[in-house]
Amino acid sequence: MDRLIAVAEQYPDLKLSANFLNLMTALVDVEKDLATERIKYNDFANVYTTNLAKFPVNFYAWIFGFESEPYFEATDEAKSLKPIKY
Repeated sequence: MDRLIAVAEQYPDLKLSANFLNLMTALVDVEKDLATERIKYNDFANVYTTNLAKFPVNFYAWIFGFESEPYFEATDEAKSLKPIKY
């Protein structure tokens, strides 16, 4: 028993994994915020365009030159997946 020595292995504290998880969480939050704002914009554009088609608003819109707003659509460049360097 005297020769039995307990060896405690110490593993390095992997802080990179915690930083990486924080980065991924932040990216997910940003993507959710962008999606929410895109939906809000498209909803407002829908209401605005619908109101422009109603009488008497359409008469005033024609006089003052109001035009319908297009929905937000991502460009082909924005749709492509770009790796994030960390």
